[in-house]
Amino acid sequence: MRTLRQLLYIVLLLGLAGSMVGCIGAGSDTADIDQVHQLLDSYETAILEQNMEVTALYTDPAYWDGEEVDEAQMLLAYGLVFWAIEEVHLFELTDRDVTFNADKTEAGVEADTKLIVTTIETDTQESETVVTEDDLHMTLRKVQGQWLIHATSGTPFQDD
Repeated sequence: MRTLRQLLYIVLLLGLAGSMVGCIGAGSDTADIDQVHQLLDSYETAILEQNMEVTALYTDPAYWDGEEVDEAQMLLAYGLVFWAIEEVHLFELTDRDVTFNADKTEAGVEADTKLIVTTIETDTQESETVVTEDDLHMTLRKVQGQWLIHATSGTPFQDD
């Protein structure tokens, strides 16, 4: 039992030492990449929970497939999309590739999306499960120290 405790202590110390080296060596890069992934995780959760707070993750204005969208338009659009969806079964961003510009004020994200929803057909009131898989391209901006979504294309709810 004593050796297990010693082993856990050593692992803890090595983990702390490794994280300290990461903070000293490339702290800004690590912090930025962590913040970007937290933003993307929050985006996934908001879509999955059909939470209107998803709009707080965007700059104002933002751009969807090249079209400028202000906060009021975004609230309306997400409200209509979430109204038409009975349930979001799955929404995930996989194979995330994040790149930063030189001064770390903008980031590009390329990811694969998978979305499974049940929608209600307005004419017949019948439910239909829809599965979509697509590429998502995002431009993020750092605004007052916080990463926000500035532009997207290939959004999971766009009409083809």
